[in-house]
Amino acid sequence: MKIGSAYSEETDLKYGLAQGSVLGPILFKIYIRSLYKHVATTGFRIEGFADDHQLIKQFLVQLQTRALGKDIARCLDHIAVWMNEYFLRLNPSKTKILVVAPPNIQLDINIRGIFLNSNCIRFVQSARNLGVLLDDELSFISHINNLVKASFSVIKKTSQVKGYLTEQQLKQIVSSDVFMRLDYCNSLFYGLQNELIQRM
Repeated sequence: MKIGSAYSEETDLKYGLAQGSVLGPILFKIYIRSLYKHVATTGFRIEGFADDHQLIKQFLVQLQTRALGKDIARCLDHIAVWMNEYFLRLNPSKTKILVVAPPNIQLDINIRGIFLNSNCIRFVQSARNLGVLLDDELSFISHINNLVKASFSVIKKTSQVKGYLTEQQLKQIVSSDVFMRLDYCNSLFYGLQNELIQRM
């Protein structure tokens, strides 16, 4: 690593990668490529980026006992076996299950958790995925509430020090820390209710 004209000492890296390396996400994808075929046998689809993956399955509400009970447990068992072979570990405390459905269907979902070994994994009403807070109705209300709150916080903190900053510096702060938040994944907001768009 180089800072100014100074270099850090060199060292051999025999295993793994330095955290934050450019090649990290690509090499990790190569390392876990067999996971995709392993999961396919359970009827789930897997999507992900680097080490952040989601299992996806569509089901009829009448088949929820099988889909939300046996199928998820079987899939997670398959993943645990695969992880054991590849020196990885499934972390039940970070594992979340989100059932996405319209409000009238949500009322018919009776199963709200499964057991993985001795750990109970509860179903959640929202989960963060690559910086976006997805809720169980895909309404994006929680995401927009967080977005507005975080943006107002930046504006408030900036207003407290604005006397020490030039107009150009203030514009840079707002552009980099407020507009960036509003613009991130903004294609997901297409078709949302006008009142939510107005909040932003």
